[in-house]
Amino acid sequence: MRNLTIRRDKRFAGCAGKVKVYVEDAAGELDIGDVMCRKIGELKNGEEKTFEIDERAARLYVIAGPVSRNFCNDFYPLPAGTEDISLTGHNYYNPAAGNPFRFDGNPNPEVADNRKSGTKKGLVILIISVLIGALVGYGLGRFVFSGSKNSSKVFTSEDMSITLDRSFSDLDNDSFEASWANSKCAVFMFREKFSDYEGLSGYSVDEYCEGMVEVNGLPSDTEVHHENGLTYIEYDRYVEEMKDDCRYLVSVYKTDDCFAVVQFASPTKDFDSLKSDILKWAGSVEFKK
Repeated sequence: MRNLTIRRDKRFAGCAGKVKVYVEDAAGELDIGDVMCRKIGELKNGEEKTFEIDERAARLYVIAGPVSRNFCNDFYPLPAGTEDISLTGHNYYNPAAGNPFRFDGNPNPEVADNRKSGTKKGLVILIISVLIGALVGYGLGRFVFSGSKNSSKVFTSEDMSITLDRSFSDLDNDSFEASWANSKCAVFMFREKFSDYEGLSGYSVDEYCEGMVEVNGLPSDTEVHHENGLTYIEYDRYVEEMKDDCRYLVSVYKTDDCFAVVQFASPTKDFDSLKSDILKWAGSVEFKK
């Protein structure tokens, strides 16, 4: 047997959840990309752990969760041998692929192909979910709730609520605490608890936004906006698989025990017509005591 040490470096992307660590094993319990694997542990953001593994060559997988395992994953080909192994990695900002974990120094061509395929699969799932929600909303609006398809609806996640319109529906995304979408806009929410980071409670909302800009590699001139009691940033990103630009508005809230982040994403061509609604939705976020 030998020791495998993995350090998950702290990043804002995907910081709300633990990643799951699996190793290739024919007697395992979970199939990841047609490879049977067994779970050996979990890693929180910024955590380092050591696991005991055998000496054979095997694939090491890190996933967000069982539901998204076939598109939100990364693997590292462990060589056969008796020497201990140390690896590092972190989650990257990529909503289409579920903000996946990526191992550092992993140039294997199969790994590169797997990452590219995962992004495409995740994007397709997101688009399908959005279209299904839109079609269902259209049908209900036409045949049942004629004239009220834009009426408000409150969506909740634990103690948080947000008021959107009835065209939105839930998305199943393991990388976020909650997510909703309609045909033109997706909404993703996560929290970062003060108890997980020493000194985080002393940050202002502006400082937290500036941190997001830095760790996500956004342009240094990305501004922190203040409007109608909201604090948010906006940025654009070209989505290769869609061959289109998307604009993101990320609104940040500070509560008694965490920073809560609510991100709105829309094709750039639709954003201007949606922005007033997005700001209204962002302003409706509430947290129960």
